Amino acid sequence: MARIYQISTHEFARFNCAPNLYRVVIEHRPDDSLRIAGHVNDYNHGWYAVGLRGPELAAESFGFLVDVVTGTDFGAYTIGLRGDSSVYISHLIRSSATLGYVQPLENTFSAWSYDTKGSRKQDGFRAPWSPTAHHQYHTLGAFFDPSTRRMYATADGAVIHERYDINLSKFYPVIRISLNGFEADIDFSFNNIRVLVGSQASDAVQRLQGWATEFAPVFVSYSHGDHAKVAELVSELRKKAVRVRGDWNFASGDTLSKRIAGAIDSSGCLLACLSPTSVQSAWVQRELELALTSDIAGKLNVIPVLLADCEIPPFLRSRLYHDVRPPNPLVSEQFLASLRANTW
Repeated sequence: MARIYQISTHEFARFNCAPNLYRVVIEHRPDDSLRIAGHVNDYNHGWYAVGLRGPELAAESFGFLVDVVTGTDFGAYTIGLRGDSSVYISHLIRSSATLGYVQPLENTFSAWSYDTKGSRKQDGFRAPWSPTAHHQYHTLGAFFDPSTRRMYATADGAVIHERYDINLSKFYPVIRISLNGFEADIDFSFNNIRVLVGSQASDAVQRLQGWATEFAPVFVSYSHGDHAKVAELVSELRKKAVRVRGDWNFASGDTLSKRIAGAIDSSGCLLACLSPTSVQSAWVQRELELALTSDIAGKLNVIPVLLADCEIPPFLRSRLYHDVRPPNPLVSEQFLASLRANTW
């Protein structure tokens, strides 16, 4: 049975086909949404775009869905699956449909595909709302079904374009924006980025670090001296589709204490990884202080994880802990049940 997983675009690579034309900022937000905003210079001599592409994935039953909030009167946003064969869908708020001269196309869904021979097919229709109303919410989807060799694209649940007899061995998902024939500011927010796959052991879920909403988002507090053991634990949790956060998500230049506080505040559970090294760590102590404040307020659950023999801090001794010392498994069904119990 197909399952839906949320994903983060942190694993996507940025691209800008024309940096002299597109002067935009691509912002990853703490809630795993994405914002692309900035300015586009006037041009009409090439189909250029800016955005992100995901890692290459093995072909399987797959859907890529993104909710989009438009904050501009110009531009077009697109999602797609690109590989041996490709499928894309766009919502054109306002952009020229041609090169060489301006022929505005407004408020239109446009979807197209290529087969392995480069043959293009395209469909589209008018969108049923005003293109000038800001902050409207729409959902685009791109799909591949290997059992029927079908690729198709949807807008707000309606099939806009489909094509059969498609061969696909590898592909990658794409989010991009473009604007042709006009100079304007652009602002798009991509929310609820998710995939639909046919297998829990999906290669796509692993490569995209997807997570299931049945589990609480987890923040891992640990000492870098325990990195190898914690990396194994994180890997096993992700295989079970648990959303895992840690200080590895922080970019250079971040104010560490502020980012830790924000990450903890946006999580449903904190795993306090305990070892002789971590119980002496000032940063781990600080993270636990922040977490316990939220825990007392009823917003967060703190679960001790015993990595190795050590003196458990007094303020954690009354809590049931998850023991991963050999020969215990890193992730047990009882442990997963405790994460489900704290789902938001």
